[in-house]
Amino acid sequence: CYCSKECQALHWKSGHKAVCGKSADQLRASSSEDLARPSVVMSLLAPPEQDGKAIAMMSHTGQGMVSVRLSSTKPPRNIHGDAEFVVKVQVHQQRAAGEPCMVYDEARSFIAYLKLETPGAQSLVNLIEMRGERNGIKGYLAARREGASLRIFHDRLLPAPAW
Repeated sequence: CYCSKECQALHWKSGHKAVCGKSADQLRASSSEDLARPSVVMSLLAPPEQDGKAIAMMSHTGQGMVSVRLSSTKPPRNIHGDAEFVVKVQVHQQRAAGEPCMVYDEARSFIAYLKLETPGAQSLVNLIEMRGERNGIKGYLAARREGASLRIFHDRLLPAPAW
């Protein structure tokens, strides 16, 4: 959804063309700059069994409860464009049982689950467990949208934002 045809064309030319419709596997071999930083690429599409499920979360920006509906076919709206932004990754307390990590941005424009078997996920989880907030269950990291996928950079944890 764009405000004008000009904005849509600009977004396409500024890099969306390179990632549009590509899978997380295809995007793992992204730009050489991104390859120099440790990262995890995950899909923002929900597994089919969670299609249509609504997740409600408390907003820390004064909005009260925020509800996000999961979809296995349509990626969440990209409000960040091609810019890096901060995501919060929460390591599940039942990680040993294989439970995924919850990932979301400040605006809660998406909520996704990072499976532990995703390539690179274990390094990200180890970083959060060693240096993260709340006794190693929460970490704030830089991320970038790549089509229907999210690349989370785990070269360093970011300071906890106010949200």
